[in-house]
Amino acid sequence: MDHSGIGPTHVNFFLTTMNIPPVDPKLLRRHEGTMGTVVEKLATESCQTCAKEEGRLSGSDNAICMSFDCGWQKRGKAMNSLTACGHGMGEQTGKVVAYSMKSKRCDLCEKYKRLGKTPPPHDCRQNWSKSSKAMEADTAADIGRDLQAAGIQIQTLVGEFHNDSLLFIVSHTLSI
Repeated sequence: MDHSGIGPTHVNFFLTTMNIPPVDPKLLRRHEGTMGTVVEKLATESCQTCAKEEGRLSGSDNAICMSFDCGWQKRGKAMNSLTACGHGMGEQTGKVVAYSMKSKRCDLCEKYKRLGKTPPPHDCRQNWSKSSKAMEADTAADIGRDLQAAGIQIQTLVGEFHNDSLLFIVSHTLSI
């Protein structure tokens, strides 16, 4: 929940929309670390399966066409969000073949920093310190590198890129 910018209320809205009974917020908070790890592992496996399916349907086991988009947790046109999530969707299946998330802060790290102490070992999601505007290009490059590491090449990439973002993606992902 913390990593996606939503709280227990939003999770329960989501669950009830799928006709699943709501869960007590205290229970969600207590188990979110364990659940998050399992959900993230399943999401990664699902993306890998979808990428292979996309390659098979496109006529090549290792070259796909995909669209890319990135979203921020903050509304409006200001480029100052603390988090971003980018995802690549396959042309043939319409399924997510890869994703990447960026976060400029970690609540636990900030809490210990205010106290002047070193934070304990934890699943820290702070992985970005540059400008919020640059998150989109880097998430796209991450997706390209992840697919490349899985042996999948991006044949065509469709998205709403600014010229500087597209240049960054091409220069940081050799297969595009």
